[in-house]
Amino acid sequence: MHVPREVKLRARRFSRSLGAAAVSSAVSASVPSPIAGPLAICAALMAALSWKTNDIANDPPRPDWGEPAVPTTRELRLSLLGEYPDGLRFVRCAETLVESEALLAAGLTAVERAQGAEKAGHTGAERERGSEARQWFRLASGVLVRISTDLSELSALVSTAGSDGPEEGIPRTLSAFPSDVRQLAVAVGLGPSDFARLAEAPWQRRQRRYSRRFRERAAPLSHEMTTAAKDADKLARSILHWVNSGRWLG
Repeated sequence: MHVPREVKLRARRFSRSLGAAAVSSAVSASVPSPIAGPLAICAALMAALSWKTNDIANDPPRPDWGEPAVPTTRELRLSLLGEYPDGLRFVRCAETLVESEALLAAGLTAVERAQGAEKAGHTGAERERGSEARQWFRLASGVLVRISTDLSELSALVSTAGSDGPEEGIPRTLSAFPSDVRQLAVAVGLGPSDFARLAEAPWQRRQRRYSRRFRERAAPLSHEMTTAAKDADKLARSILHWVNSGRWLG
């Protein structure tokens, strides 16, 4: 069992565009505004999902093929975002980001364990893990469609955000954000490691360009979110085609 090349390409493209949206959101959130808090939370969650989506392109066999793959959703107090302007939109987007990360992680783990079972010659375990992968990826495709919708809505909301980015560019630590943003992050359940991903992400080589663009172009955040929304929809359709095709076990 292997992830098809088309799915890997779509996953890598979505990882990059979502990473761009994460970086842009973080830069915007480092400037005080009524939505800086929820925007910073979404930035960290976008970075986490970008990392996980990037992993789809690298699916090595795993030796623990005998264990079922089950989604593990992080327990975060995302309802706190609802207290901000247009908070329900941020809550909805944050929840779908977390749910998608869990489903993609479980699906990818199942694929890698199926490969491990295949390599070990355990056909029964290979089919069990393959069935799990199919289930989790099918659900993930539906959540990715919702992410596409949520990012499109946020894109309209933040169409004027980020046009006055800070000179120092991308925040690389949680401490780089305003105190109220830091307090919200802690209350939600995020920590320094969640924000460190913004500085160590798969799109790291493009960071300087994003920093420069924030000083040169108005409202890049809306553009990055719109692009990520389109790529999420394309990845969802690619995954759904895969799980419905006869190439599933091959």
